[in-house]
Order: sequence, then C-alpha cells, then structure tokens
Amino acid sequence: MMDSTAHRNASIVRTYIRAKDDNKPHLARQIFSASSFVRVSWDRSLLPYPSELIGADDITTLLCQEFNQRFENIYTFCLSHPPDNTGSNIFHCPWLTTMTARKGAEVYVGCGTYEWLFTYNESAKVNQLAISTDHMIRLKPRHQNEVLDWLGQAQYPWGNVGELLGTMPRLESLIAIQDWLHGQMGGQQ
Repeated sequence: MMDSTAHRNASIVRTYIRAKDDNKPHLARQIFSASSFVRVSWDRSLLPYPSELIGADDITTLLCQEFNQRFENIYTFCLSHPPDNTGSNIFHCPWLTTMTARKGAEVYVGCGTYEWLFTYNESAKVNQLAISTDHMIRLKPRHQNEVLDWLGQAQYPWGNVGELLGTMPRLESLIAIQDWLHGQMGGQQ
C-alpha cells in the first residue's frame, strides 16, 4: 500500500494524464497553480508550441485544449509509480504515449521522461514539470488500428513495461520505441 505522499503524488499524476488525454481542462486547473511551471522538450515540427509554460491558464490551454484540437485517441502511460516511504515531492517517471492526428490520421508513438516537483501548501499541486521526449515516431494511418488496439488494452495510466513489450506490434518503425522500453525494464516497479 502506498504511503500518503506517494498516494498524493500518484493522484496528481493520474489527474494530469486524464486532463491531457481526455481534454478535461477543469482537472488540469485542480493540479496547476498560477505559479506552476512546465518545460517541454519535443520535436517542434510535430508540436509547434512554446517550450516553457507558466501558470494554470497557459498550461491548461496548451496541454489540454490545443493538444486535443490537433490529436485524438490519446493514451499516455506512466511506467513507474511514485516510490513509497520517501516523503519525496520529486518524482521521475518514464512515459509512453500514442495519439492520432485529427487531420491526416497519422499515428504517433512517443516516449520520454516526466520530472515532477510537487508542492503541498493548502492543496497538493504541481510546482514544476519537465517533459522530455526521447523518441516520437510518426506512422502511416494504416497502422492506426494495431497501435490503438495495443495500447487501448494496456493497464492505464500505470503501464507495465513487460506487458507493453509483450503485446507490442512488430513494426520495424517502432524499433527505437521497443529498444527504449527494454531500457526501462530495470526501473519497473
């Protein structure tokens, strides 16, 4: 069973994933404050968005509303849980995501790392979030069903690396994602 800090951190992460993936800006506003800071590192040709966001309004507008105007069928998986019994307000978490473009129906599969810094004043919030992207693969629309079937059946949002690897479509274009997932096996909790 998770300690209270780990449980609180997991709840914030779960709320973020639900807000972003399901376009629920009201949930994002619950976990980001006016002083929250998000730094993103991703391919600007895929996502021509700013690399730094400050405040719940800007964060929510970009990561929920604008993101969901461009993409649908979004699944984001955290590949580790906040550690128990540390009382830490820091959480590093590898992630895996997929989405389809609303225009053109291309399929994207990406992976990287979240670095969370939480604050616990009057309520638990995200103080800072760094989103780093290691790989973002663009697939042709013909791969949409097999990729969405793969991740649509996985444990969500806390993915199991072994399960994800075992059910992963065998597409040559996903070799970098597969290799990255293999590299996460040691960190799976």
